[in-house]
Amino acid sequence: MGQSGSNYRFGIPERLTFLPSGGHFMYARQTPQGFEVLYLGETENLSVGAERRWREAVETHGASHLLVRLNTSGRIRRDEHDDMVRLYDPPMNHLESTR
Repeated sequence: MGQSGSNYRFGIPERLTFLPSGGHFMYARQTPQGFEVLYLGETENLSVGAERRWREAVETHGASHLLVRLNTSGRIRRDEHDDMVRLYDPPMNHLESTR
C-alpha cells in the first residue's frame, strides 16, 4: 500500500534469480504483527538491483524476506516507489539519501 491509498502487490519469489525486468523490491523483516519494511527499491533490472543491498539488510537490519513487484514502466514505477516510501518510511531508504 502507498500513502495515496493505492495497493501494490508484492510477492515472495520462489528463487532469487530474476529476469532482467524492471520492478520494485522490498527488504522486510517478519514480526508477529506482519512484515516490517526495511528498504524499498526500484530498478530497471531486478536481476541486478534486487540484491544490491540485501547483505547489508540481513546483517545490519535483520531482513528475512525479499519481495518483488514487476513493473516495467519507469515513470510509473518511480511514482509508486515514492508513494510507498512516504507511507512506510523505511530505515534503509534514510541511509541511502545521506550517501
